[in-house]
Amino acid sequence: MKKYQVLLFFILVFSTVAKAQTGIFSELEKNQKKILTNYQRTLSKAKNLPLISKPELKLEDLHLSSEYLAWVFMNSDPSYIKLFRPKDLCRFTEMAFNKLLKPTDLIIFGISVDNQNQNDEDKKKKLFGHFKLEQFISFLEKNNQCSNLKANRES
Repeated sequence: MKKYQVLLFFILVFSTVAKAQTGIFSELEKNQKKILTNYQRTLSKAKNLPLISKPELKLEDLHLSSEYLAWVFMNSDPSYIKLFRPKDLCRFTEMAFNKLLKPTDLIIFGISVDNQNQNDEDKKKKLFGHFKLEQFISFLEKNNQCSNLKANRES
């Protein structure tokens, strides 16, 4: 009788642990699907605006899309993500060039654009656009940004 009680105890414990692990993996899978959906939605918007075609664009008008960064971080080696500094486009570019992060073919940016025809509430319109990595490096060099970029890429 005691053997059956011990066996029943282990079955109950195992099934409880298995359900808990399933719940954790289920939540992780849901988060990954949400990140993928958000990335795909942002990518579809960004594909319509190649930023290389905007010569008047300034670096302060750009920021990496959070939906894009979530996708990159999910697919990159976690040990390198801690080297990333938020809002540091130079660091991101160095890490992407050296393959410490795994960017996609198109790097997606959120762009703040002044819309003169709108009232104060809607004056700043948020758009999404893209650069390819080499295009973005050229953009940074052309605008005299990230002065250490070339040296850091080579090191």
